Amino acid sequence: CFKVLILFQVRANSPLSTAFVFTCLALIFQNALEFCGYVAFASNPDTATPYLHGLIITLYFVCASMVYLCAEISESQSAKFIGVTFLGSAIVLTLVHLFGFSVSGFRQVGYSIVSEPGPAYVLFQIFAPLSALMCIGSLVQGALRSGESALVKRSQLALVAVLPLCAIGIIVTALKAMGFNSTTAIAMPFASTFLVFLLMFEAKGDIVAVKLKWRFIWSILKYSKDTSIHEWPELADRIQ
Repeated sequence: CFKVLILFQVRANSPLSTAFVFTCLALIFQNALEFCGYVAFASNPDTATPYLHGLIITLYFVCASMVYLCAEISESQSAKFIGVTFLGSAIVLTLVHLFGFSVSGFRQVGYSIVSEPGPAYVLFQIFAPLSALMCIGSLVQGALRSGESALVKRSQLALVAVLPLCAIGIIVTALKAMGFNSTTAIAMPFASTFLVFLLMFEAKGDIVAVKLKWRFIWSILKYSKDTSIHEWPELADRIQ
C-alpha cells in the first residue's frame, strides 16, 4: 500500500524519476503476486501456480529496473545502454521461463514456498547477483565522484537504500545454488519498502519527484512542537 501511495504521487519528469517509477511498479507487482500466490497456495496449490510463475518473472524486471535506476542515480554516461541491456536480458529470461526451462514447479517448505529449478535456472542465478553487483558498483562510482557534492550525497543515500535488497538477492541465490531451500518471501517486502522510504528523503527530490511535498510536511511536523500555532506561517516561510 505504501508503494502504491508513493507511485500515485510521483512525477516522471526526468530519466531518473522515470527509472524510479519503473522500479516501484516492478516491486508493487512482485509484492502483489507474492501475496496472491501464498494465499492461493494455502487453499489450492494448482490455482497458485500462475501467480508464483508471475512472481518469478517480476523478479527479472525488478533486477533490470534496479540496475537502470542505480545507473541514473550515479549519472552514468552508459545509463540508457545499461538499462536497455538488462531489460533485454529480463525479456529473454521471461521467454525462457514461459517455455518451462527456468522453473519446473513449486513446493511448500514449512511456512514458505520454494521453486524447483529447471535446466536453465542457472541463468537467473547469474542474472540476479550480477544485477546486485551492478547496482552497488554504479552507486560506489557515483559516491566516489570528486567535485560533485549533490551527486555524491545522492549516491551515498541510494547505496544505503539498495544494499539490503542487493544482499538478499545475492544471499538467497547463493544458498539455493548450494542446495538450501531459501526464499525472499519474508525479507524482500521489508527491504523494498525500506528502499522506497529512504529514497523519498533525498534532499533535492531528483529521484522521487513527488507532487505532494513530503519533506516539507515532515519538516513542519518536526519543528512545530517547539513553535506556537501563531508562528507556523513564519516557520513555513523559513523552511521553504
